[in-house]
Amino acid sequence: MKMRRTMLFSLCLTVGLLSTGIAFAQTPAPAPAAITTQSAIVVILALIVGYIGQAVNTGNLFGIVTTPKAWIPYLTLFGSFLAAFGTSIQGDSTLNGAAWFNAVIAGFAALMAAAGGSAAHTHLNSHKNFQSKSAPAPAAPPPPVKAA
Repeated sequence: MKMRRTMLFSLCLTVGLLSTGIAFAQTPAPAPAAITTQSAIVVILALIVGYIGQAVNTGNLFGIVTTPKAWIPYLTLFGSFLAAFGTSIQGDSTLNGAAWFNAVIAGFAALMAAAGGSAAHTHLNSHKNFQSKSAPAPAAPPPPVKAA
C-alpha cells in the first residue's frame, strides 16, 4: 500500500511539474540550434560524475568491473571536484580564462567543504580512541582452573 501511494504521489508530481508551462500559458524558451562547446563539456562532465558516483555507491561499474576498495576515497574526491567544476562552467555565459579559473576554484572549494565536517567528527570522537600513558595496565586473565 505504501509503495502504491509513493508511486501515485510521484506520478502526480511529475504531471504537475510538466504541465506548469501549459497552466501558466508560458511559452518555453527556444532550444539552441547547435550544441555549443560549453554544453558539450557540461554534459560530458555530468556523465563522468554520474559514472564515478555509481562506482562509489555500488562498488562496481554497471556490475561489470569491480571498483577496488582502495580507489573509493580517490574517486569520491575526484567526483566532488568534477561536480563543482562542471556546475561552475555551466553557470558562466562564456568560456574564457576567468570561467576556467573560477571553475577550478569552485572544485577546490568543494573539496575543502567536506574538511569541516571531517575535522569536527575527528575532534568529537578523538577521546574515544585516546589511550593515556598513565592509564593502568589491563588486568591479567585469571589463572586456569585445575581439575581436582
